[in-house]
Amino acid sequence: MEKKEAGIYREVAKIPVVGVLPTSHPLAEEGSLDGDDLRMQKLILMEPQRCPDSLNTVQHELTTGRAVSDLFLCGSADVCTTLAKAGFGIAVQPDFPSLRDPALAYIPIRDVEPLSYGAYYRSVTGKPLLKLFLQSCKDNFPVRPEEEING
Repeated sequence: MEKKEAGIYREVAKIPVVGVLPTSHPLAEEGSLDGDDLRMQKLILMEPQRCPDSLNTVQHELTTGRAVSDLFLCGSADVCTTLAKAGFGIAVQPDFPSLRDPALAYIPIRDVEPLSYGAYYRSVTGKPLLKLFLQSCKDNFPVRPEEEING
């Protein structure tokens, strides 16, 4: 049996999980949010099959013991953000600064590890486009410094 080559995971960024809410919301001026802050709010979440396992874990912890009527499940981050902007609740999602809306506040959620975003690949040797793609990811997600991508 042929042995499969293991893949390489190149982390590009660590993205914090935030509560997204209108700037007019009473919690919009907080420096950070915790489970108690969110317990009394309606939450806007990604459908579990459409988000990373690490975000699913956070969402599960925040929804345990909650009434279904206090939760909105959405198929995309754009829908979550739109519902938050309309005042339906607080969206819980990764914070991508380039996608921020000035009408919304992005408040970090305490005690939640940032999510790892990156790429799996086998090798960049002889693959200039892959190497360029990985370098472009690194350049465009400057959330976390990383060494140069080498073959």
